[in-house]
Amino acid sequence: MRQYWQKLIILLVALGVTIAQPGWSDSPPVRDPVFSEAFCLKIFGEVAEKARSSSWQISDRDRHILTQCRTKFPPTANSQIPLPTADECVYVVKTLVEGGLSKVKEIELPEEQVRSIERCDEVIKYYSLSSENMLPTLKSSDKIVVDRTIYQTQVPQRGDILALNSPHPTQSDQYPELLTRRAIGLPRERIKIEQGIVYINGKLYKENYVTQAVDFNKSISVPENKYLVLDDNRTSSTTKSSWSLVSREAIVGKVVWHFGSK
Repeated sequence: MRQYWQKLIILLVALGVTIAQPGWSDSPPVRDPVFSEAFCLKIFGEVAEKARSSSWQISDRDRHILTQCRTKFPPTANSQIPLPTADECVYVVKTLVEGGLSKVKEIELPEEQVRSIERCDEVIKYYSLSSENMLPTLKSSDKIVVDRTIYQTQVPQRGDILALNSPHPTQSDQYPELLTRRAIGLPRERIKIEQGIVYINGKLYKENYVTQAVDFNKSISVPENKYLVLDDNRTSSTTKSSWSLVSREAIVGKVVWHFGSK
């Protein structure tokens, strides 16, 4: 069982999840060096060895190296092991973030379920925010966990916080810029905003997460396979720039959990 937990810990670190309380860095990553497979295997072994210590803290540099190694040399997926649910993955991530490595080791799960959770990197994705566009719901220093599989079995719902591919990425292709927006208008709906108040098909839509209504007016009919998205932070400038229609293909997933910097 211990070898599975060690692999799982490596996975969580590669996802970007903190162990104990290391310093976070939201600065854009530098161009990555070329890592050999032998070097990466050595790193995996070292991390597994260090993971035996409940007091271990990983540096930002080592976390970045580990992430790149897993990206370049991902483990071979065992098709006989089912994918875990996003809830199972988030549960383990929460336990690690809130309780530390020792709490993860205390989780009692069947071996097969632990092996399934090893595939969490196929289900959830971790990102650091660098924008205040979703205040007060999300802060610029927050870390978000995105369920990448939820919209494979259902359509986006109104109120979902969506993770979107930016139409104008500013980072490298390996690190595309991610946008977070609230789904407001669904396909074939008529959306109207009067003095910052949203109406859907002529009916008032209450948004408890918006703390300040702005003097903004616009209306639109949402086309098929499109979604109208807006920021939660509805200042005059951000509302005009965030009012946009996105295609289903641009949606990476749904933000299912977030937490602040340590």
